[in-house]
Amino acid sequence: MNFNCYFGIRNAHFAAGRYEDALSWCRKGMLERPELIWPLRSLAACLGLLGRIDEARDAARRLCVAHPDITVSKIIAITPHRSDYLRRYAEGLRRAGLPE
Repeated sequence: MNFNCYFGIRNAHFAAGRYEDALSWCRKGMLERPELIWPLRSLAACLGLLGRIDEARDAARRLCVAHPDITVSKIIAITPHRSDYLRRYAEGLRRAGLPE
């Protein structure tokens, strides 16, 4: 269950605007549970905000393969955070090329 802690730490770093640190913790969690699809949302958002667009788009593509109807608005609707966090998260997903 360490992966849950890793994703929680990722969330704290993302909230603080430390996207490189958030990315690192996201990847640690994904190494523990590589079969999980939902962390690709965070991976894509972090990479998008870091300007690593090719990597962000690859994460978004993999997410869309698993969930063809996924959109930025659907992800934001299920993300329980405050508006600034959501604004930045959505921006990262948009930069990754996820449909609106």
